[in-house]
Amino acid sequence: MASHITASLKSEGNFNPILDIIGNNTRRKILSTLSREPMYFNQLAKEIGIGQQAILRHVNALEDIGLIESYAEKSNLGAPNRKYYRLNSSFSLTISISQDSFSIKNNKIEQYRHKE
Repeated sequence: MASHITASLKSEGNFNPILDIIGNNTRRKILSTLSREPMYFNQLAKEIGIGQQAILRHVNALEDIGLIESYAEKSNLGAPNRKYYRLNSSFSLTISISQDSFSIKNNKIEQYRHKE
């Protein structure tokens, strides 16, 4: 999914979706929290300190753009599977602004972590 983000941002030059995502304080908190460890839905809502409906909107937006992904993990207690969220993409976004220039550059960061 990371290559899709890189390709679409480079080819179209449309950085609005990613800037909208990182321009939102709650979504930045979610990304920061998930950078430490994957979390399930209720755990993430509690950690961020917002309601379940709000967290659902934010994680859906982050998942739609490909920055996070969800996966199910079986419960040891016989409960239904839990839906966990984790970071899916690594990239570096550089914004340069000067008196006579404005540029945005997106660089993919190679990621070497184990995925199920």
